[in-house]
Amino acid sequence: MAELRKYGSTDPIYFVLLDPTTGDLMDSATFAAGDWRTMKDGGTWANVTNLPVDEGEGWYSWTPVAAEMEGKVIVLKGWDLTSPQDWAHNSKEIHTGGHASALWNG
Repeated sequence: MAELRKYGSTDPIYFVLLDPTTGDLMDSATFAAGDWRTMKDGGTWANVTNLPVDEGEGWYSWTPVAAEMEGKVIVLKGWDLTSPQDWAHNSKEIHTGGHASALWNG
């Protein structure tokens, strides 16, 4: 299910990460440039400006810059580039609203 966000919003987006071998919530994941990318409206993938932050107990947050949320549909993809993989791959679909260029104007 897609998450709904205001067009251009810089509010944090929360998610959990799982251990790739046990399926348990992943504590203390580390991220490197290229691990997290976004795609807006089916365009090209781009590295996120800000890497996610560990919020504790398996929860993480990503705070986008406004330009990363200026699209109708944004896909956030986390792909651990280390081998072996430290955390399970993750993705989130975000639909925007509240702007003439957003997916919805409610």
